Amino acid sequence: MVDTTTGFLAGNLFVGDHTFKFGADFKRTDTFNLFLESAFGRYEFNTVADLEAGRVARYTLRFPGAGAGTDVNAAAADWSLDSIGLFAQDTWIVNSNLTVNYGLRYDVPKLMRCLTLTRYSQAPHFRQRPAACARSAAWA
Repeated sequence: MVDTTTGFLAGNLFVGDHTFKFGADFKRTDTFNLFLESAFGRYEFNTVADLEAGRVARYTLRFPGAGAGTDVNAAAADWSLDSIGLFAQDTWIVNSNLTVNYGLRYDVPKLMRCLTLTRYSQAPHFRQRPAACARSAAWA
């Protein structure tokens, strides 16, 4: 199950030949993934023909949570990701033929309710660069 909440807020300021736009956006993704492979049991067949004929070679009966508690939800991947973005841009109408756009964006991702994986947390990480710039021009 994935539940996503989003929000967006922006405003424009008009000054001469410039249109300044400022804003922020927010996104929260809550994920709950309960996948228990063979949790209640497993059928095994020797061949596809045996499967089609319903001839089971082996069957294993299992009880989720037996010996380790009774809450199968404890095996779920349950996590959230928040992302907050701030931006500012300028649209400059230089003349009737040329428009120049430029801006900055800053994104801040944040994991919440996340399991720590020892192998991953000890691995080298890439340096995060949450800021980005953009520029463009249009000639008409």
